[in-house]
Amino acid sequence: MKWIVSRELVILAVLLLCMSAFMLCVQTARASGTIHIRANGSVDGTDKIQHVGVVYTFTANISDSIVVEKSNIVIDGAGHTLRGTGSGKGIDLSEREYVTIRNMRVEAFTDGIWLSGSSHNNITANTITNNQGDGIDLRLSSNYNSIAGNSIANNHDDGIELWGSSYNDIAENNIRENRLHGIWIYDNSNHNDISRNTIAENHYDGIVLLSSSDYNTVRNNTVEKNQDEGITVTSSFHNSIYHNKFLNNTNQVSTNSVNTWDDEYPSGGNYWSDYGGTDLNSGLYQNVAGSDGIGDTPYIINSNNQDRFPQVSASTGGGLGSLTWIIIIAVVAICIVAAIVLILHRRKPSVATIPPPPPPPKTQLSRNVQGIIQPTYL
Repeated sequence: MKWIVSRELVILAVLLLCMSAFMLCVQTARASGTIHIRANGSVDGTDKIQHVGVVYTFTANISDSIVVEKSNIVIDGAGHTLRGTGSGKGIDLSEREYVTIRNMRVEAFTDGIWLSGSSHNNITANTITNNQGDGIDLRLSSNYNSIAGNSIANNHDDGIELWGSSYNDIAENNIRENRLHGIWIYDNSNHNDISRNTIAENHYDGIVLLSSSDYNTVRNNTVEKNQDEGITVTSSFHNSIYHNKFLNNTNQVSTNSVNTWDDEYPSGGNYWSDYGGTDLNSGLYQNVAGSDGIGDTPYIINSNNQDRFPQVSASTGGGLGSLTWIIIIAVVAICIVAAIVLILHRRKPSVATIPPPPPPPKTQLSRNVQGIIQPTYL
């Protein structure tokens, strides 16, 4: 009997322990909180989001995650902060389209803004910082999105990560001091346009193209002082990389793939702060005397890759040297002279000659039956 009572007490103690753990989990879930923007347009979990039409506006700082279940809306932070506790997703945008996320600070989540299978969305004018994972994450065919004008800094992984996502426009973002990479493009992420970003002082690479991420365009970016590579391209082909400024990265570039590193002549390639060539000549083959803003010799990356027309000035977009300006001025002058000659030798328009009136018809006199003489027209 004593053994039976002891067993019952043990069972009761285990049940009480399980119930306590369950209640603790429930309380923790309630404390962390999740806000839902429902498919019917309603908002659950907060009174700090004002809903007018398709625009959802923060009225104060919010300390919960947001799950978006509705497409074709605007979420406007109005300068407020969405803050987490170091886990979860700040904004979960899964399988949604035509959603704009703007004007907010997103911090202290695992990932700041998460897109999965979501296309045609716009993420703009946000500050995304101090998240334990990535600042912005695009996964599983999140295509045709615009990521523009954001400040993405001090995240523990990548500033922006694309995984199997294509045709996205990533422009004019300030991406710096992230613990891993500035922009990580991975696993068949193709045809993305990476332009006019500042990607600086990240702890590893500035830009990474990896695992069959092909046909991307990387142009007009400033890639500066990253602690490993400025840009790494691994097992990814047919990418066009030009008009960028690669400034004082620990290593400027690393690649095992064949890609294009310039935009032909005279548009030019990239500016490399460690380029040691001169600019004394010009022309497609750099064999005509006179500078043109393009280095006389290529910037050699490896045996299969080179920037054929490196820029010698940090101003991107193709240089115009003295010889080019002379040619332009000469062509303009010739056109002006030719126009003046044509004007001076152009015949004045002739004055139309008015033909004289026809002569009056000849007549002869005839007498009518009354004896009156009348003219008869011939």
